[in-house]
Amino acid sequence: MAPPGDTDRGKELKIVDMSTPAFQAKKDDDLRKAILEGVEKEKGHSFKSELAPDQVDALVAYVRAFKK
Repeated sequence: MAPPGDTDRGKELKIVDMSTPAFQAKKDDDLRKAILEGVEKEKGHSFKSELAPDQVDALVAYVRAFKK
């Protein structure tokens, strides 16, 4: 099975591979900001009004688990 970013829909949405060393090198604060405010360049969704701070921290930890 192809990673989500390698599918037609993933390419259309410009989904990045969060397991790459380049992505994993991002600071936790940068990931939190992207989750809470969205990523304007990709017109991402903001979750500021939907997630509590502990949920954001758990999501960042989950993304860190993708590390190769």
